[in-house]
Amino acid sequence: MRRVLRERLGDTPEAARPEHFAEGWATPLAPWAGWRTPSAPTESLAVRRVLRERLGDTPQVLRDLSVSLNRVGDAARALGRLEDAERAYAESLVVSRALHQRLGDTPEVLRDLSILLNKVGNAASALGRLEEARNAYQEAATLLRRLDHVFPGQEYASWLIDVEAKCQATASAQAQGSGDHPS
Repeated sequence: MRRVLRERLGDTPEAARPEHFAEGWATPLAPWAGWRTPSAPTESLAVRRVLRERLGDTPQVLRDLSVSLNRVGDAARALGRLEDAERAYAESLVVSRALHQRLGDTPEVLRDLSILLNKVGNAASALGRLEEARNAYQEAATLLRRLDHVFPGQEYASWLIDVEAKCQATASAQAQGSGDHPS
């Protein structure tokens, strides 16, 4: 199907979008379960990088690149490759911050940034870098508070509770010099 789209439409973002994007996510904890191949996150990222080269830094290209980097990080984390996950999340954070600078405080940008900062915090915590984790959690909590203020009654309040608990647990572990890493 994608081959036919590419033949008809050329290398547009829609035609180049890997099939697993259209299929959606299986669950938040195992997003790669719905992908057709284990290498799908990496393949998706390669496509996103090519699209960025061809189309430039449009908001959609940047968001798609950030999402692909996030998925690569999620897959690496699930496989226990924390350093790889951290690198993917860090690159995604750079892209997301560029998108935030370009679009401002849209709900989607703030939501995506808060989710990513939570993942950055989780990776840093798992690697024992508690100060870095706490900073990421604090920034995520700040964004979630803003979202919850503008959109009360949405899912942001429960996300905020989770992130604040991680922030507090990380601060406690840091104060105790503990080896416990809350992620």
